[in-house]
Amino acid sequence: MSDSGKSDAAELDAISLFKKGYNEVIEAQTNLVRSTQQLLGSNLASADDRSRLQEARTTIDKALGEMQKQARQLSSDLNPGNLEKDSIREYHNIFSGEVTDHRVSFIRFLKTYVALKRYALETSQQWGEIQSAVQAAGLAEKSELRYQLITYHARPGIQSCENIQTFCNRMGRILRLKRDPLSSRSLDGAAVYSPDIEYTLSFVFTTELDTQLEFLFGSHLPDADQLPESVFDQQPRRKTAASVAEPARPVLDHKLDASGSTDWNRTPHYFFHYDPRALEEERARYADVIYMDTHMGADQQYIKSDLIINISRKSRLTDKKDIEAEYLGFLHAFFNMVIQISQMNMSIDPRLGMLFIYHMGPATFYSLTIKFLQDLKTGTFHKRASGGAMIKKYIPMELIKKAIVDFWRSDILPPTEKERDDYGLYKRIAMRVKETHARLTKKALLEYENVPADVKRQKSREQIMRENIAEWMGSTNIVIFKRFLKAK
Repeated sequence: MSDSGKSDAAELDAISLFKKGYNEVIEAQTNLVRSTQQLLGSNLASADDRSRLQEARTTIDKALGEMQKQARQLSSDLNPGNLEKDSIREYHNIFSGEVTDHRVSFIRFLKTYVALKRYALETSQQWGEIQSAVQAAGLAEKSELRYQLITYHARPGIQSCENIQTFCNRMGRILRLKRDPLSSRSLDGAAVYSPDIEYTLSFVFTTELDTQLEFLFGSHLPDADQLPESVFDQQPRRKTAASVAEPARPVLDHKLDASGSTDWNRTPHYFFHYDPRALEEERARYADVIYMDTHMGADQQYIKSDLIINISRKSRLTDKKDIEAEYLGFLHAFFNMVIQISQMNMSIDPRLGMLFIYHMGPATFYSLTIKFLQDLKTGTFHKRASGGAMIKKYIPMELIKKAIVDFWRSDILPPTEKERDDYGLYKRIAMRVKETHARLTKKALLEYENVPADVKRQKSREQIMRENIAEWMGSTNIVIFKRFLKAK
């Protein structure tokens, strides 16, 4: 094997975790941070260890907290929905003319590079600070705590960041970077677009990548030493005093931080946001709305018989505020119905009802609400299509997100403020969800036994379960199970 082949194989081995997706990479770092925090609070730390680490703990705890924030930010940046919207929004800053899927994929790939590279640099710096703080604390050479903190936490953390940067380096070669995109807010001119390149995660795993790129581009590939040092530099740059003393970010109306003050309730489940621009785009369509489904699961025959009257009435709702105000009123009542049904389905103690919703989190509650709306066939706007000959139905997703942000601030956060950090209460809620899952799983297995024999001959057990699980266990219940129960 040639030297380049060996190098390529080593890189592919280093980035193998990315084959499972970006979330696995983020989760691996998050788990490492969490286990470091647990180690520091464990019985492994002797009285002498605790005494010597006392001054260093401020640095260590701050670094661990920063890494948790960085992981949450990366999860948000790489969220497929957020990434798609941001890429489309960035389009005309980079390209002119009609938006094409392939060009959007290029922007998406470039923005992914920026997010991953920034995360790797910042997180590597935090692990370096932890390692230095432990080494300077004067712990005994034979201290098991010192050994584990450095050997099984700080060094693997730094290595993980280097692997992420290896992945970014391969992305950078695919992008043919002309300058470091982290050095400027503008992405225009940072990379070279090619219609012949597949801008996907899988392409980064191409064997003999440089040979493939040379075949596509000829001998015009830039050498690593022709690029700005920070693009391929494996060592994170130290922050200057000016960059460290950044002003606190203002609270934004469209971003909800519903997290607690402990590690276990500061996960992405407790954060949510809506897109103000997308909301304004939805509002611009109100003028075409002629009817809104705002029933609460009432008899469908009644709704159909009353349809003409409703359409006539809603046709007069051309004022944006009228339509939005009425829909928000419906949503508030619908949210409460979703809460009541979910609490009942999970057999949650009424005294823990709002805390159950709080820990469910706004993102899961959004998914749950959409599922309820779809199952009950309500919450849809009916609007005239172009020409007025056809009627189209849609659910105003961004308006619902905004309503959930407001609902969380007004109805969920105030009554749960004193109990949201109580891990014991959280475990009681999770245990009740687990018991409900076990009961409904048993019910689903009994349902499977009743499936006709000829169907079982035609389809596998897994296929039958997959096709019927939503009906047998409840589609809305499954949303809740995914939140509280770990995948096995």
